[in-house]
Amino acid sequence: MKTTEVIYYTYIGVDVSKDKLDLYRSITKKSETITNEVESIEQFCKSLKKLKTPVMVVMEATGGYETLLVRALNRFRL
Repeated sequence: MKTTEVIYYTYIGVDVSKDKLDLYRSITKKSETITNEVESIEQFCKSLKKLKTPVMVVMEATGGYETLLVRALNRFRL
């Protein structure tokens, strides 16, 4: 018989705009807003690295405003 491993993810929904990122975390069911700047995004990525579950970040492409976040997530291997 074949067994299936169940993996639970932490989902992060991101609404991207020029100046800010509105974030929603599935685990805590809480929203937060950070600035769309390198320092804020790196701090956010560091917080995700500490989680015990794999992370899936969902966002829309918004005229390039998502680029800083996408690059940071890749750099942190999230």
